[in-house]
Amino acid sequence: MKGAFGSIVDQWLDEHPVLSWLSHHPFVTVGLVLLLLLLFQGLFGAIARFSEQFWLSLFQSPLKLGQWFFGVGAKSLKSVASRDLSPSDRQERLTEIFKRLEVLRAEQETLLTEVKSLLAQGGIRLEKEQNSKAKR
Repeated sequence: MKGAFGSIVDQWLDEHPVLSWLSHHPFVTVGLVLLLLLLFQGLFGAIARFSEQFWLSLFQSPLKLGQWFFGVGAKSLKSVASRDLSPSDRQERLTEIFKRLEVLRAEQETLLTEVKSLLAQGGIRLEKEQNSKAKR
């Protein structure tokens, strides 16, 4: 029985020389199988991500279409409203913007002063630490 089965396997391996070579080199075979498994894992992961993105975009498209439609409508209303400003309203708006910019500039100056003082204090600490390490 064993001889009959062995002859069938030998005959099959003779007909398939690549598989015969792989059966005689098991370490190479294991390496190739692992490589193929990793490649298929990456392929299936890519297919899953693509499928997920497809379904998400499919279900989000009505919402995005509605946002776009209402966004375009709101932008057109804003542009009409901004065109209707009288010269005095424009002047008031410019004054408000300049005041806000001045407040922001003052805050920036305050923060820069604080950063400079912190950096100066940090530099003193570093010099003190270097002197104490040099004395040791």
